[in-house]
Amino acid sequence: MVTISAFDFDGTITRRDTLSLFIRHVVGLWRYYWLVTTMLIPIASALLGIGDRGKVKERLLGKVLGHMPLSQLQHYAYTFRIKYDNILRPKAIAKIRRALDMGHRVVVITASPEEWVSPFFADRRISVVGTQLADENGLLTGKFSTPNCYGAEKLRRLEALIPRDTWARLIAYGDSRGDKELLAAADEAHFRPFRK
Repeated sequence: MVTISAFDFDGTITRRDTLSLFIRHVVGLWRYYWLVTTMLIPIASALLGIGDRGKVKERLLGKVLGHMPLSQLQHYAYTFRIKYDNILRPKAIAKIRRALDMGHRVVVITASPEEWVSPFFADRRISVVGTQLADENGLLTGKFSTPNCYGAEKLRRLEALIPRDTWARLIAYGDSRGDKELLAAADEAHFRPFRK
C-alpha cells in the first residue's frame, strides 16, 4: 500500500498558468497575440465553461506545434524550464521534497502537456502525468493522444498509474475546478495551499 501526494501543476506548484507562457516562448509575443485574436471566441467560451476546454487547447496547440519535430519540442521544453525556473512556488517545492522524504509516491498531475512540465522535475521519484501530444514518425500531429487531463480525467489517469486498491492514502493539492474530482477523492485535500 502506498501513500500518494498528488499535485496539480499550473497555479498550484506554479505562480501562473504555463500554457500561454509556453506558446509565447515558442512563437514569440506578436504571433501569440495573433493566435489568441484568431481564436478569441472559442477561448472565451472555454474559459466561461461553455465550450470544450480540451478541444480548444488541442486546436490552439495544433496551430503552434503541429508538424514540429519532437526533438525541437524537447529543445523548447528545456529552454522554457531554464527561462521560467522562478515560476515555481518555493512552498510547493518544499512540500514535494517533504513528501518524498516521507516515502510518498509523488505525482504531478496536470492538464498541461507532459512534454513541457517534465523538465521541471528531474527527480526520478516524481511521476508527471499530463495531456499527451500525438506524434507520427517523430513529428507532432497537432492532436492529443490522450484526453485533456482535466477534471475527472485527472482521477482516471491517477488510477491508471497507481491502481486504487494499492492506495493507503491520497493527499491532493489543487487550485481550480479542474482539480475538483481529484480533491474530492482525497483523504486529505488542500485547495490553493501555497498562496500567501
